[in-house]
Amino acid sequence: MSINKLHKAVLDGEANAERELFGKLSERFLYFTQHRIEDKELCLDIVQEALITVARKYRAITFETSFSAWAHNVILNKVLDSHRSRKRTNERFVRMPEDIELSLPKVVNDPLLEGKLLECLKKINSTNNRQARVLNLHYQGFSTDEIANRLKMTRNGIYTVLSRARSMLRDCLAERNK
Repeated sequence: MSINKLHKAVLDGEANAERELFGKLSERFLYFTQHRIEDKELCLDIVQEALITVARKYRAITFETSFSAWAHNVILNKVLDSHRSRKRTNERFVRMPEDIELSLPKVVNDPLLEGKLLECLKKINSTNNRQARVLNLHYQGFSTDEIANRLKMTRNGIYTVLSRARSMLRDCLAERNK
């Protein structure tokens, strides 16, 4: 039975029609997504999001063309959204080269404190590379605008990351002092 006929059967209240409809949609959506995205887990996530969207809306919408065409547009839009969000993420996050040394300005005169700070910076770097880089650049004397330009982030984004990085540093230092 075609997807459009199954949709009509669901609306007519036929037993098991909804299960069969979503089974066929799952197969089609997965086939469609796998030909556009290599990551299997991401494919499954996109298919699940599309199925949830269809499940929420399909009974209430009057379709201009057909249910099948509408469902196809749902999965297509989910795939396109995924591509856009991955592209934005890749543009926003510039990986810090592994060979860059974390450094502190020579304001710290206490070698024990300096050691603790370096340990905490390394811990932050292993947890969140971006926060460590923003914190490091800030303490090297770069302005917020310079850091934003360098990392291709907004000024508000720098403030947010810097605040979170400082919190992590504060927590790490407090943990080390115990």
